[in-house]
Amino acid sequence: ANYFIMVNLVGIFSRHIILRTFVITLLVYLGITFLDLIFSIIGDAEDLDEEFTLNDLIFITLFRLFHDSMDYVQGSCLLGALISLGLFKRDGNLTIIRSNGLSPIKISLIFAIGPILFSLFMVSLDNKIFIEAANHAETFDSQISRDKLDIQFSWTKDGNKILRYSQREESVILNSTLILLDEDNLVKEIISSEKAEILDGLIKIDDSEFSFSLPRNENLNRSSVKNIPIKSLKTYLRESEETKLEDKEKNFIIMEVLKRMLLPISALLLILTASMLFFRDQRNISFGSYVVGGFLGAFIFNLIQEFFFSMSLTIQSNIVVISLTPYLLILIIFYLTYKRV
Repeated sequence: ANYFIMVNLVGIFSRHIILRTFVITLLVYLGITFLDLIFSIIGDAEDLDEEFTLNDLIFITLFRLFHDSMDYVQGSCLLGALISLGLFKRDGNLTIIRSNGLSPIKISLIFAIGPILFSLFMVSLDNKIFIEAANHAETFDSQISRDKLDIQFSWTKDGNKILRYSQREESVILNSTLILLDEDNLVKEIISSEKAEILDGLIKIDDSEFSFSLPRNENLNRSSVKNIPIKSLKTYLRESEETKLEDKEKNFIIMEVLKRMLLPISALLLILTASMLFFRDQRNISFGSYVVGGFLGAFIFNLIQEFFFSMSLTIQSNIVVISLTPYLLILIIFYLTYKRV
């Protein structure tokens, strides 16, 4: 009977912990994102003029905000777990749950479930909504460009059709002009639009569709791959031979896919490592220490990640192995810390 009571008690605590850590992680993320929103608007306010209004600035900033704030998800997960653990200890519940036979690593895993679910949720939303919203903001920003004379146009031809455009996103081209030629290469029709859609060898301008094979986007770099969903990045890799993707561009894509897919793993390792340090120190620690420690831990790990990512791109060899090195390092630190608990 005592065994079943203990199991039931642990189950109740676990459900409470998972919900609490998820909510706290969400609140931490929203708080950081809100501060980023305020600073972004203040920082870009000097660019306001008659054509680029405050409403335009707020619109663009909001649409970019959540994709840009994906960099804060890892730190928010760590902070959410540490703050939840601190609250749990303050209320005296940590002693109760440890007395029921749960080891520090099992308790840490329970506290990690909520943040990991949050990170998976955010990665999914980023690929389905946030990236699309950020690209929409880029398109809108280009359309209200204050200096139209500085627009650089690209030209390409497919059969008896010539296309001119100023900017190309994943499935949209801006300031497009399609010139249709007859059999004698004389201009038959000219169709222009501020924005046209491109998909599966078709270009849609206003309500008309035309077959048009666009060359591969040459602007595939570390910055541009951040605004491409994982599904499209995988398509780039699968079709790399047909599109003659350069090794450097393939490395950009591999690194970005790894970074996004391993975000929950890195958050888990950070939480486990920080939790082990917490169990080693039995003193009452202020919440300020949790916040500062969480920020520093996530910031240092981000720096290490960027260092190894940049190294892999520079070496142009064994990019997967080099990119996984930070995760191996934090795993080793976790193991050494766990052995001393």
